[in-house]
Amino acid sequence: MLLLSCFFSGILIHAYGKFALASGDTALHAMKNNIPFGKLIAILILVGISFGQWVSLMGILGISSNIIFEILSLNFPALEGSEYIVVLSVAILILVIFYSVMLKGKYS
Repeated sequence: MLLLSCFFSGILIHAYGKFALASGDTALHAMKNNIPFGKLIAILILVGISFGQWVSLMGILGISSNIIFEILSLNFPALEGSEYIVVLSVAILILVIFYSVMLKGKYS
């Protein structure tokens, strides 16, 4: 599935790039202006992409928190009984760090 996803993503990126170079317009803007119900379709695409990214980031956060817990539990065996609270704390710590970096606006 990953191979197919990468293959079709490459095709879409190539096609949208050529379309943007030829027309000087983005795909969403062209849909909005040239297709019946294009504004609704563009909004649905934006909502779908936003939801997909949100779900993916939640999954990555969960996996990262569990990996950090496993590393901590190897070094601190007393953490074994409190997996839920440690994983949740690590996830909250990661969120706080990333949001504070984003709110500062300077990534260097």
